[in-house]
Amino acid sequence: MSGKEKSKLALVIGGSGVAGSAIVDALANRNIKVICVSRSGRLPAKLVEHPCVESLACDVLEEGLLKRKLSKFPPVTHVFFAYNASPSVKTSQMNLFDAKKARSLLWWGSWFFRLPGVRAYAIKDIARKSGADDIRYFNAFENVYKAVQSPAIEFFGVVSGGKHYGVHLPPEVYARPTEVPLSEDATRRGPGPNNYFLVEDYLRKQEIRYCCVLPSYILGHAPAAMYDLATSLAVYAVLCRECEVEFQYPGNMESAQCLYDVTSAKQLAECLVWSSENFFIANGEEDMNSLLNVSGGDFFTWHDMWPRLADFYEVIPSFSQDGFCLGEFFLNHRDAWSTLATKHNLKESNLLDLIDISFVDKALYVSWSCIYSSEKAKSLGFTYYPGALEALKDVFQDLKEQRIIP
Repeated sequence: MSGKEKSKLALVIGGSGVAGSAIVDALANRNIKVICVSRSGRLPAKLVEHPCVESLACDVLEEGLLKRKLSKFPPVTHVFFAYNASPSVKTSQMNLFDAKKARSLLWWGSWFFRLPGVRAYAIKDIARKSGADDIRYFNAFENVYKAVQSPAIEFFGVVSGGKHYGVHLPPEVYARPTEVPLSEDATRRGPGPNNYFLVEDYLRKQEIRYCCVLPSYILGHAPAAMYDLATSLAVYAVLCRECEVEFQYPGNMESAQCLYDVTSAKQLAECLVWSSENFFIANGEEDMNSLLNVSGGDFFTWHDMWPRLADFYEVIPSFSQDGFCLGEFFLNHRDAWSTLATKHNLKESNLLDLIDISFVDKALYVSWSCIYSSEKAKSLGFTYYPGALEALKDVFQDLKEQRIIP
């Protein structure tokens, strides 16, 4: 361990989540001391006995609590904020997502949005409904920033996301078409309050080096994670194989033909840690503060990807014009999963404790392309870009090794 690495102390907020646990892993692999903060205080299984990692149970929404708990540690030098303000999986499992109804509303909305004043009202209503999570997220961020303020701080990293570009909403909401692939210099347009904008603007006013990374759908695994696409797909494929039913694509044919992009959790972590180690050069001057897209850049359609996943799990792929509710499939196959888990001695026999059963439905109802430009990060020297299928298979293999799936 170099003297420089030995003097670093990293704080990872949301360290038990999909992104956060990957960041903890990337830092520990560099022999950097890490404090892994989460509400539960739970460490990723493979890091429980790692000498560089210490867990800290803390609800960062409670003002002043983190500062008190950090008082027993040396000053933090690097912060990585991967916080999720949404409710846990267990609180949302019975609220199935009706993709057909959502698509119908979008179809009618595309006409109404053209009427004077309707678009502005709709955006205001969307902002109002999403405001609670946004305010919780920013309050958590501000509490963390105040807790770690000291001359020792060298870097503040933030895991942002597609909401920065407004891709969580259909193109009809906006007055002008979406230009893809999305790039970091795009004009802000997502309806506010937008948690990512609040955080970016706050950091921009500080004299600190920071980087906000913008991933697409993150591929990784963490227990009871809200947004765990790869694990949900793996569980679905295993159930199809066990029950001898077709591996049917849940979305409709329109979504199957859209361009998608994904981000390996490992790639996200490597990019954020790499950014903490480098001063970027932009226009001949040091660019201390930056937004960076991080995704595989390996654009694909689910129409092409689905048969590859089917081959991997030895199931029969199929598509339908209108799709179906995968969340309902999961609810109806809870007993089948419990039996399978007992048969193969898997860690989790309760399907509702393993995945968010509606997340795939939400992810695959999207009928507009969500792809990110990787040119900025590449031009600055970042080189780790795994392909989408490679990233998915890496997670699947990890799930087998952890006895999450057989």
